[in-house]
Amino acid sequence: MPGEVKQLTTDELAKLEAFPLPTQGTVVLKTQGIDRYVLECSNITGADLKRVEEFVERMQGGLYAFRYESRTHRFPQCRFVQDEFQFSCDGPNRCRTRLAFEVFPPHAT
Repeated sequence: MPGEVKQLTTDELAKLEAFPLPTQGTVVLKTQGIDRYVLECSNITGADLKRVEEFVERMQGGLYAFRYESRTHRFPQCRFVQDEFQFSCDGPNRCRTRLAFEVFPPHAT
């Protein structure tokens, strides 16, 4: 059906690229409604910001799905929901971005 999100199989979910969490700085995941989240990354390194920016480019914004995995959350299928992305750097280890994404329900077997 048009506009419907295809449910991926377990094998397809395992092949999705994982979001590259920054290795330094502050990363906060905030709930923005049912199955919607905002990831705020601040005081991250330029290298981490570049990895995140390149990841968003590979996902072509919200076109392709990805996995999100952290110590506290695991979402097997996500997609960015914003139209514009801002990546800024105010100095060494002072880079930031804010990314909104939605989480799809797990595949029913």
